[in-house]
Order: sequence, then structure tokens, then C-alpha cells
Amino acid sequence: MRITDQMTSSTDDKHNDGFYYRLSVNYESDYGNHIDYLYLQEENLAAVIDGLPAVIGHDLKSYYHEINKAGSGTEARTFDYIKGKLFNDDEKVQTISVAMEDFIRHPGHNIDIEPRIGRFYPATLFNSDRLRTNNAMIPIRIVGLMYEEILVNTSHALCNYNTSVTLERLYLPLAGLPLEARTLPARQIPDFMTGPGMQLRYEDRATDFFSDDPFSRADNTIDSEFYSRPRHINHLDTAAQAQLKSVYRELIPEGDEVLDLMSSINSHIDESLDIKKLTGLGLNKAELEANPVLDEIVIHDINQDQRLPFDDASFDTVICSLSIEYITQPSILFDEAARILRPSGRFIISFSNRWFPTKAVQVWNNLHDFERIGLIMEYFIESAHFGDIDTCTYRGLPRPVDDKHNIPLSDPIYVVWANRV
Repeated sequence: MRITDQMTSSTDDKHNDGFYYRLSVNYESDYGNHIDYLYLQEENLAAVIDGLPAVIGHDLKSYYHEINKAGSGTEARTFDYIKGKLFNDDEKVQTISVAMEDFIRHPGHNIDIEPRIGRFYPATLFNSDRLRTNNAMIPIRIVGLMYEEILVNTSHALCNYNTSVTLERLYLPLAGLPLEARTLPARQIPDFMTGPGMQLRYEDRATDFFSDDPFSRADNTIDSEFYSRPRHINHLDTAAQAQLKSVYRELIPEGDEVLDLMSSINSHIDESLDIKKLTGLGLNKAELEANPVLDEIVIHDINQDQRLPFDDASFDTVICSLSIEYITQPSILFDEAARILRPSGRFIISFSNRWFPTKAVQVWNNLHDFERIGLIMEYFIESAHFGDIDTCTYRGLPRPVDDKHNIPLSDPIYVVWANRV
């Protein structure tokens, strides 16, 4: 299933909203469909295009000049690239051997890094002249481990995939979004090339996420104690909240019975969505009672009692928003989600880049954002209860000007979902 974002509107809104561009890359793996969106203010578009591979830069510049000259409203153009054309796929050049002793395991105080197959690491961790020409900001993937050497692949993660790149000119609607947003310098825009594809396995080999005591946590306090005091805070800014609502509006069919796992004051479900019933399972009664869309609340500590307190086939959709990083036994949770879902029911996981580090499992704290998508995909794959695993990401929206955090960008949104087989 390809998700299409609903954050577009007609040209009638242009007196209220400025032009935005949305650059997206779409690709399919053996497991499902994947699409990554990057929002851009018009003044930053040229700088971003200049940083792309020559072939796509040429295509997008031509299209940009075309629509800019036309001066029309919402427009889109998609360019399709066969594998190896958009990204370099010369294995003889791109697979490099590095001596094991040249992997920097202790780059800082109290940091101990063990190289793992399939994982990505910054080029600065490899004391190798052959890697010094690489952009230090682009992670490099380890594809082989031997006694005295490490094999790394410096190709882009999408080099072996057919890709479609789309540039759209659009307006952001007023609903749920601020009237004003910060103007972003081009240097603050996320790198379009860094991230997409990193969630995929390398040559269909499972990524080693599960070594090094992955589900330990710095704070072993029982979760019900940690969350005993109501916080009544949102973990996304208002632009990101609107984006996540838009995603759920498309992924959750009307008439569904929905379970919001690890819920709190906000389920990120639009009140206009006509669902049959929304149940919220969480740890703090006051927070759940403050949630305006919940029809029923259930107090339950998943990490203490892994069996969910519901009958088999009780729900059409299960969502877990901004909380999957706290689960210490994910294999059981995914089995339980499959048990309580009806046939073809959907399990949707979403997250951003904000969490309580001491309560998150160790593996989560050690990953790049896009690798975290891969970790969730691995949870789905290992459970064997789900079909196609789709993902989408949203980055680049400016943070609302009235937001209390002095951060230029809105919180990114990452979503992974699959249907029960």
C-alpha cells in the first residue's frame, strides 16, 4: 500500500499559506513499499537539488524551471530510475576491506562500540585512508566480519533498488498547522540522501540488532512507578501532530475498532474520523482520562504483564504511537498484537526523535533514525504473523514559530505498518 499524504490543498489557500515543495523517494523491497518525504521551503529547493546526484539534479531543475515559469498551483512530476542509475552500484569499488584493529571502538568517554553486520556507522569510526574521501556524515554499512578485517559497503543503501523520485509543489492547509513557520537556512534541512533505504536488509540478511544485551535499560524502575505522576505533555510539536493525524486518517479505515497501545493524553487520531470504538491502554489514569477521543481506558503495564487484557480478534487496528522504544520484550508484544487483531487487521507503529533515553531499550539509543525503522521491520518479520511491511517518513517541516523549543525543524515522523495474515 502506498500512502499518499493529505497535507495538500487547493490554490484557494495561497493567500494564507506559502509555497512548499515536497521531495519524495519511493521504492519497493521484498517486504513492502517504502516512501520518504522531505518538505522544503521554496527558497531552499535549489540548494537541496544541487546536493543530489547529477542525473536527478538535472531532471528536477528542468521541472522546477517549468512549473516556476508556469506559475500554476499544485503540481507534481515523478522520475523513475532503474537500480544502479541513480546510485552507484559498482561493488568492486564500493566494497572495501578495513583492518579490524582500525575500527575505533572507543570514540568517546564511556562509549564502547562493537561492529555488527548490517549496521551503519559513521566514516569517522574507521581509521582508513580509503574511507577518508567519504562524506563523514553519511553512515557506512558493515557487510562482513572476519577475524582480522571488516568488509564495509559505501554504496548508497538504495543502489540495488528501482526508485521513483517525485517533486511536488503544494500548499500546506491551515487545519492543525500554524499560520507562520520559521524560515530555515539551507544548512538546517535534512540531507535527502542520508537515511532512505537504511531500513532495508542487506542482501536479505537479517541485520544484527539483537547482540549486546539490546533490551536492557539504564533505568530499571517499574514502568508503572516511572509514569505514576501525570505529565500532560505532548511529545510532538503541533505541525508533527497534524502530520501524524493525517497518516492515521489514511491508514485507519472508518468503522474500525481501534486499540491505542501505551496511550496518554493524545492518540493523534482526528476526532472527525468515524471509527466504531477507540480503546486506550496506558499507565496513567489521569492522562488517559484527559484524552478527548478515547471511548474506554485500560490501565496495564505491558513490560510487567506481556499478555494484553483482551480477547482474541478484538480489534481491527492496533496503533502504538511514540512508545515502541520502551518495549523490553517486543517479540511477545507483536505476537499479542496479532492475537487480538482480526484477520487482515493492521498494526501501526509510529515514532519520532524524542523519548526518555533512560527508559528506552539500549538498541534504540544506538541507532540512526532510519535504522530504527529497520528494527521495527525486523520485529514484524520475526513475528511471522504479518504480511507486507510498509514504511513512510516525513521530515523537513519548519517548527511552528510559537513552539517553546528553540529548534528549527518540526519533529520528524516515522511510520511502519503491516496487516495480520
